[in-house]
Amino acid sequence: MPVLSISIVLPFYKPLPGRKLSFLQNIAELERKIPPKICLAYVVVNDGTEDEDAIDFFEEISKHYNLRYVCYKHNRGKGHALRAGVALSNVDYIVLSDFDFPFGTDNIVEVINQLLMGYEVVLAERDEHYFRNLPAKRRLISKWYMKLSKLSLRLSVDDVQAGIKGFNNKGRKIFLETRIDRFLIDTEFVLRAAKNNLSFKVIKVSLREGIYFSDFGARTLLTEFRNFIAIVRTIGM
Repeated sequence: MPVLSISIVLPFYKPLPGRKLSFLQNIAELERKIPPKICLAYVVVNDGTEDEDAIDFFEEISKHYNLRYVCYKHNRGKGHALRAGVALSNVDYIVLSDFDFPFGTDNIVEVINQLLMGYEVVLAERDEHYFRNLPAKRRLISKWYMKLSKLSLRLSVDDVQAGIKGFNNKGRKIFLETRIDRFLIDTEFVLRAAKNNLSFKVIKVSLREGIYFSDFGARTLLTEFRNFIAIVRTIGM
């Protein structure tokens, strides 16, 4: 009988064709790797995607897996979607991942294992294979941001923007205090957790094959730059 409950929170926004089927394959694979004492609950948050088939698709999955599907009309951003999913997850531990499981399922199992060892926050550090698969502009921006955030925020971790992470209920409380609605919620959360002296564990993660990355538009970059300034002013000083 399960004695530990863990939520996997996955934001969902305009997935590429075939991604929903891949999602089903990924959670089936993850379930096979998790010991019986752990009960996994999946919280999928549709961040404003118009998808007429999504409700039926996830309703069918929920007949076989512990899954909750949440949707709202307008796109609010990854940060908002993650916060909505975390708010619905009253469990022992929470793991955040992108919907397409870009780092595969083994790394999620490793995050869970580290949480069970007692770490309060588990972060991922992306390897060079990941960055080589990014579009050139996005790769340059990501590398530049890693240096900027480490210098400006004086964090002990090098990579704060990897899409996979996990935390316990102390981390959940801090995550729900975040305010950023877009991508830099990761940076805000890590900084808040560090300010509250939560224990960290960093694991190396590798990109699985077949993952496609879009590039950043000028509007997205401007929004995230403003978010970064807000983080530095309100938390990082």
